[in-house]
Amino acid sequence: MKQKVFSLLLTALLLLLLPSAALAASEAPADPFTVLHEALEQLARDNASPEHTAIGGDWTVFTLARAGLWTPDSPQVAAYYDRLVRSVDEAASRTTRRDGALHDLKSTDNARTILALSALGKDPHRVGAWDLLRPYEDFGWIKKQSYNAVAYALLALNSGGYETADPTIRTQCVDFLVQSQFEDGGWSIWGARSDVDITAIVLQGLAAYRDDPTVAAAGERAFALLSAAQNESGGFSTIGTENTESAAQVVLACCAWGIDPAKEPTLQKGGVTPVDCLLRAYRPAARAFVHTADSERPAMQATEQACYALLAYERLQTGRGFLFDCTDVQPQPEAPQPTAEPTTEPTVEPTAEPTTELTTEPTEAPTTVPTTVPTTVPTTAKPTAAPTTQPPQTLSCTLSIDCKTLLSHLDELDDAKRALVPANGVLLAARTISFEEGETVFDVLKRTCRQNGIQMEFSMTPVYRSVYIEGIGNLYEFDGGPLSGWMYSVNGVFPNVGCSGCDLHDGDVIAWRYTCELGGDIGGHNQFQ
Repeated sequence: MKQKVFSLLLTALLLLLLPSAALAASEAPADPFTVLHEALEQLARDNASPEHTAIGGDWTVFTLARAGLWTPDSPQVAAYYDRLVRSVDEAASRTTRRDGALHDLKSTDNARTILALSALGKDPHRVGAWDLLRPYEDFGWIKKQSYNAVAYALLALNSGGYETADPTIRTQCVDFLVQSQFEDGGWSIWGARSDVDITAIVLQGLAAYRDDPTVAAAGERAFALLSAAQNESGGFSTIGTENTESAAQVVLACCAWGIDPAKEPTLQKGGVTPVDCLLRAYRPAARAFVHTADSERPAMQATEQACYALLAYERLQTGRGFLFDCTDVQPQPEAPQPTAEPTTEPTVEPTAEPTTELTTEPTEAPTTVPTTVPTTVPTTAKPTAAPTTQPPQTLSCTLSIDCKTLLSHLDELDDAKRALVPANGVLLAARTISFEEGETVFDVLKRTCRQNGIQMEFSMTPVYRSVYIEGIGNLYEFDGGPLSGWMYSVNGVFPNVGCSGCDLHDGDVIAWRYTCELGGDIGGHNQFQ
């Protein structure tokens, strides 16, 4: 009897000491495909009017179309396509190329749009008056945005089996990726150390060519890198943060190569697989996914990527081919286009013009900080009552902006760009800037550029979930060569996070510097490592 009582007490004690294990068992996720279809139905309800944007737009349409929840006859799709045609016309008209590219530097804008159109059976050769595939004749434009853009170019071209006038474009893309593989086996946008997300995306792009022994060898090394990068928790991290989107990209990479991500032994830690990582990020009450497992707030990007990753997994299990191969979609007959001719004067949103006020929140589309500032106060403005709460504490930091490295690379600039480089390379000499608690490096840069008439353009980078600075003073990434762009340091250290995710502290010293060698020429070669 005593032994039986002791046994019961011991069992109770163990349960008390191991609450997380008991909780995990009681809240174990349902079948992944049950979770998937719950989340898909909620995604459709929450996004009834998608726009031609990245998050909550094109990727949602792509996912719901590939799941069969939305068809070309769906009213949501018809309205989305009308908006997309107008948006494409505005974006393509803004570029200097005017050949169907939606951005002079970012080919991923075209790739994402083509994937959505392919999923709907729509022809990307004729979107209004624009051919979105035409700029893919220019490999230089494709690779401007680095390795992920080249991978997405392959996914876009192969999504509908689209041909290019230059039959070597696909070969150029594949060769570029294979030859650019880092020593550790992966790829990254910045630095010399591989990133999980970018490596997984490149693997997706290369998957269609895995019968080539060279590509197969590159794939083997890349999957070994992903295995080594897997955390002890079974999850995957980007810029030091374990997150749902990274696990989703690994699941997609596995499915693209015909590997079962729930059974591959080299991608399991403590019995946890990449699919398990997605399921533990699912919140049944919201029928959505969170960015990090310790969060309870649903995130649109995490939900989109988890959904189409699980959809790819379902297709793998049912033998229906890789998700991004949309050649199984019935092409839709041509319909009258909302826009007949490209606009001669681009119709743009206010945030795209350098003479208008900047929007409060960054979007996927690049946003330009105006070079002028309103100097008058509206006469209708009325004095407000004195605040009843304690005002925010005013803090200060030091900010400087320079492009001194370009002084030794002037021969790589065209005449127009060369004229923009100050004789001493300084765009903004170090000065003290006031800021409020909770503001970031990006907040201070944006406000200071506006106040001092310095042009600045930025965009949201989904991969790193942060604002990316494309240009300051009309000096942009790639102007000084293929490894050039803007980087920042705080107190002499280059943070492992994007500028909109870097909180400021009183007395911080911020330096924005132009690099021509991925940071190697300014001491920032470890950024994003």
